[in-house]
Amino acid sequence: MPLHLFKTLIRGYLFWPLVMVALAMVLAAIAANGDDHLAGQDEIADALNVLRLSNDDARAVLSTVASAAITVLSLVYSMTLVVFTLAASALGNRIIRTFGDNRLGQITAGLLAGTFIFALATLYLAPPDRPPLISTAVAVVLAIVSVILLIAFVNNVSHRIQIDNELARIQRLLSQSIIDMAERLNRSASAEGHRAAEDAVPHALKWRAPKTGYITALEFEKLTVAMKRTDAILILHAKAGDFVLEGDQLATVRAAEDASMAATLLGTKAHRFVDIRDARAPEGDVKFNVHLIVEIALRALSPGINDAYTAVAAIDQLSASIVTLMQTTTAQARLRDEDGYVRVVADLLSVRDIIGSAIHPIRRAAADNVLVMIALARALKRLADHSNVAHGPLLRKHIRLCVNSAQDCLSERADRDEVAELLWAAWRATKRLPA
Repeated sequence: MPLHLFKTLIRGYLFWPLVMVALAMVLAAIAANGDDHLAGQDEIADALNVLRLSNDDARAVLSTVASAAITVLSLVYSMTLVVFTLAASALGNRIIRTFGDNRLGQITAGLLAGTFIFALATLYLAPPDRPPLISTAVAVVLAIVSVILLIAFVNNVSHRIQIDNELARIQRLLSQSIIDMAERLNRSASAEGHRAAEDAVPHALKWRAPKTGYITALEFEKLTVAMKRTDAILILHAKAGDFVLEGDQLATVRAAEDASMAATLLGTKAHRFVDIRDARAPEGDVKFNVHLIVEIALRALSPGINDAYTAVAAIDQLSASIVTLMQTTTAQARLRDEDGYVRVVADLLSVRDIIGSAIHPIRRAAADNVLVMIALARALKRLADHSNVAHGPLLRKHIRLCVNSAQDCLSERADRDEVAELLWAAWRATKRLPA
């Protein structure tokens, strides 16, 4: 199963609870079998004084555990829905996806559901003439662990609902996705070998999108293997996160003799190589988290909220991820097979695209907000301090745009001077960038 499909499967509050319910049923059968072996062995039961319960007492404990577990499970789901509602209203609808990825909440719900099913199954399996001692002890242990996880879940929710913590978490995910993408592509592109001249390969066909939607993943390893099998080169024009219509060109297939075999393979088994869905997903789509942070900043700057400090925090976190991008990726990757031949040419996320997606919307929305313009100027200075000479023209372009916005929208001269001083420091930093 492709990694992105597996991540989709385990996301949300369905997979882990179902898995843990299944495990609880297996555990109930094992514990019931242990109770059967314990029957008639009084010396073992006497040694385990903690298990000495009457039949009625054991069933009362199991009933209490079952009723408490299902009650607390409903509380966990109710709390989760409340958090989703608060997050959607304060931070934006798209951030709900990140809250749905809360593994602690998934496991807490799963353990509570499993505890309920375990106690219920034990009550059903236990014979009426003797107490299920081992099963009761296991149920008590599960209840104790459930309480501990519930406390941890409440603490986690109270921590994540704070916007600064959530912005920092999204930034870490964004930076890690940039690093993972660069490492995965660099491993395939680092092999020494033959360099193919893509434009010199005479036969070319187009690989078109099988349906309309967002590209959520491209299977580069499978594409490389397929191109080697058909002795072709694939030049990708689309990236993860792009919206395509059915029939849009995704790539060009080039071959020395006949490109139809490779094009046919890609066309008939497109689902193996590209995942297209109705909505964007964070797996493989670096821009997803960029847009998520930008959306939080724009919502904070809206007249109804007017929270400049949240926008400042968003700018700071964006600058950290952009620095990671500038230091880890290149504009294009050439993926080679094990023989060293170039098989896939992929356009990666450029620094220009990411900086444009991050800075342009915030600058336009905050042109008359001194606090946010100062944060933008400091972020540009931060980027200049960690970039190289190749990024100098791009950074100077954004500095000029910020200067123009400040001059046009800030009415107080003192405010304009303060922003201009910070932008001038960023401009000077771009003039002494290392090669």
